[in-house]
Amino acid sequence: MSFMITMSQKELHRLDVIQKIRDQRLSVVQAAELLDLSRSQVHRLLRAYDRDGPTGLVSKKRTQPSNRRHSEEFRNAALDLIRERHLDFGPTLAREKPRDGLIPLDYRISQRPDFIGDRSQFWHWEGDLLIFRRELGETNVTSLVERKSRYTVMIKNRSRHSRPIMDKIIDAFSPLPAFARQSFTFDRGTEFRGFRALENGIGARSWFCDPNSPWQKGAVENTNKRIRRFMPGDTDLSNVAQQQLVDLAHHLNSLPRKCLGYKTPAEVFMAHLRECG
Repeated sequence: MSFMITMSQKELHRLDVIQKIRDQRLSVVQAAELLDLSRSQVHRLLRAYDRDGPTGLVSKKRTQPSNRRHSEEFRNAALDLIRERHLDFGPTLAREKPRDGLIPLDYRISQRPDFIGDRSQFWHWEGDLLIFRRELGETNVTSLVERKSRYTVMIKNRSRHSRPIMDKIIDAFSPLPAFARQSFTFDRGTEFRGFRALENGIGARSWFCDPNSPWQKGAVENTNKRIRRFMPGDTDLSNVAQQQLVDLAHHLNSLPRKCLGYKTPAEVFMAHLRECG
């Protein structure tokens, strides 16, 4: 007897990643990075998938009432308070709030100009956070890639708090001319919610991918795979200095790329920097 499985967007993304592991197109470490999970959590998903197929990835709590559910009286009081302050509040806004969190409509990737998406202009960047084993501490690495030249910048962070991460991006990019740092595209991780600091600090606009859509910032995702060859998930960053990250970025920027006509990212980036400067 055939039956239909209802899966959320998040579960469909997990299914796609798990199938890629089983097809040997992704490693567990890469999958953990894409899903923002630990390796042990990915292994649990694999066991559930092997045991029950796609059904094993569907949340067992879907038909259960939420532990966070409030009473009807509380709900009505909250809605009355919101309506007092937001006269245009209605069903559309109510539906969007839980799903999109703190990302305003004007900053979503659907509003990003086409010339950024098709790489017809330089100076638009993608950013991501490389996470390492939790037991080794909260230290992480911000990876940033210029979309057209594939030029890479790497920054070491002590934690995932958003404002310090934004401040380090500002410090790293301030020496560049304003035209060379026009925008950044991020995912919706909480570490990037201080994005307005980039506008105030260096005048750069931020754009945010749709939920669970890492392919919308494919340049930095591909670069992360290259970085992981040198810095796997079990790297102890307490033994890695910022200068070593600079050296690794320099190495990546010195490798000829087929997509650049076998020029290096550094050659392409510097040529356009001189041309526009």
